[in-house]
Amino acid sequence: MTALLELANISKSFPGVKALEDVHCSADAGQVHALVGENGAGKSTLIKVISGVHPADSGTIHMDGQMVRFRGPHEAQAHGIATIYQELSLYPELSVAENIFMGHSPMRKAGPAEVIATLGVEKGALRATFRPEFLNRIDEIIVFHSLDEEALSAIVDLLVADLAARLADHDLELVLTPAAKALIGREGNDPHYGARPLKRAVQRLLENPLARALLEGKFKSGSTITADADPVGGTIVCTGSEGETFVSEAAGRRDPRATGEPVGAGLQPNLMDLPSTEQSTDDGKKRLN
Repeated sequence: MTALLELANISKSFPGVKALEDVHCSADAGQVHALVGENGAGKSTLIKVISGVHPADSGTIHMDGQMVRFRGPHEAQAHGIATIYQELSLYPELSVAENIFMGHSPMRKAGPAEVIATLGVEKGALRATFRPEFLNRIDEIIVFHSLDEEALSAIVDLLVADLAARLADHDLELVLTPAAKALIGREGNDPHYGARPLKRAVQRLLENPLARALLEGKFKSGSTITADADPVGGTIVCTGSEGETFVSEAAGRRDPRATGEPVGAGLQPNLMDLPSTEQSTDDGKKRLN
């Protein structure tokens, strides 16, 4: 009988570490298996190989008797493999089921009338814009709503919670003012990519500068570090219990003008778009604005 999932001779190495060596295992439909081992035994690495996060250095994976090679998690998910990681940064306003299905929520089909109602567009206006042949072909819809300041602040709280926990291990307390959360939210929110750059904004404006300050010994054990916003410089100012202060550098700020593309919500240029950072001189050479 062919196993639903079968791994043979799986090996995986990282620089200086051989995480997996010649691993064999299989699972049939309806079975529950447990991976048991000490820290560093390779349990997480094996799961990541199965789910397409890490490619195996050698060995094969078969599903229903067919050899598969996943180039990423999405390909593994398409074959029915889903991984729920030990991740504490959940969405508290969502249910357990919604957190589990985040990123691959079930969809249902909707007819043209329901699509129109969901979009909040009058039937007359929509029919005046699109041909009936097009409207009759609509059977699925996903509505994306822009993130408001409250939603961005909640995401910042989730991202900063891990940093605050690590600082607490060193007897340091981190407090963010609403202005600091709003600044990080604005810096990490992109009109085209949404909140995807938010984690980098937290690292750039808060986590990396704090790490440098701690290495320099600026904050003593037991201090409360308050992070506030400098709206003029677009930076975060951190102040300790005894008045010690440092300011995050603004030199590395994300400037969407550097691409030369419009910065507004749409791709069409308009009068509200920022000018390009490059200007041409009389000799044809470019210089930064």
